[in-house]
Amino acid sequence: MITISNITSWNIKNWFQTGGTREKCFIENPENGKLYFFKKSIEKYPSEFWSEIIASKVGRILGFNMLDYNVGILNNEVGCICESMIDQTNEELEPGIGLIKKCIPNFKVTERPIILFKDVEKSFLPYPHFIHKFIDILIFDAIIGNQDRHSENWAIIRTLDVENLKTNKIKYIRWFYKHYKKSGLQLSKLPFRNFFIKYMTETSLMNINFSPIYDSGSSLAREIPEDKILEFLENENRMVKYIKNGKSEVKWDYSKINHFELLKKNKNNYPDQIKKTVGKVIEKYNFDQIKDLIDNIDVNIGIEYHKSKLSLHRKQMIIKFIELRIKNLKEEIG
Repeated sequence: MITISNITSWNIKNWFQTGGTREKCFIENPENGKLYFFKKSIEKYPSEFWSEIIASKVGRILGFNMLDYNVGILNNEVGCICESMIDQTNEELEPGIGLIKKCIPNFKVTERPIILFKDVEKSFLPYPHFIHKFIDILIFDAIIGNQDRHSENWAIIRTLDVENLKTNKIKYIRWFYKHYKKSGLQLSKLPFRNFFIKYMTETSLMNINFSPIYDSGSSLAREIPEDKILEFLENENRMVKYIKNGKSEVKWDYSKINHFELLKKNKNNYPDQIKKTVGKVIEKYNFDQIKDLIDNIDVNIGIEYHKSKLSLHRKQMIIKFIELRIKNLKEEIG
């Protein structure tokens, strides 16, 4: 189900850029006070926001834990919108780069740091069961051909049990709650926060969960220009070659390799998780359901925004790419 929201009258909090390239803003729905996240496509890849939405919907169909993206219209510009993953008062999102820095001494942080799979494994040493969640992301990225799973595009979510905190009689926790209230009920503004996050985790007052899959817009062949799409549709071998040349942002031995090759290299270490998730994907995959989703993804967009719609050929290409990638997953990994 695709929803379309005109958010022009909503309250913009701030525009910003993270590790990505697209212009983004936080925006509050005045009717319910909920915070949302709005992103445009960059000029070079005008269909990128559609890739984000389609990836989100396809992932849900295939059984992945996805952040739900839909259509947002802000000042006559069409983009994608999603509800914030966290409650700003008692939750915080820590992207992968933060976890990696804590676990790997002298890790070099640059504008786009090199992330190795073995670094990701080390970052999950405090949360060993989360590596299976990351393996699921790699499988999903192989299905959509995501080329941008950098270290800010996966995360954990910390949630403070405020009610338990409020009634706890331990002296240190009472002190913590006092300062928590002073900070305006915002976890990120706490004094000595790293110490208390560790303490709260150990005393089960801080719950740690893996985030839904988000930021998957650099996928589904969004970089292929309109005037080249027909060449791919008329030549399946060209599509197959394109898929084979696609690389994962998560590196192996400092080299970028194909998504399916990355899964093969991890098959011996995580056989049960890969078998389980790939089996679920193959079971849930329904060509007609995916085709119907993509064919009708933009039918309710107003005629005044017709330039933002996907072309028929691009839809056909996306459908075919997903079909071929699922086939690869089944034959090479399943």
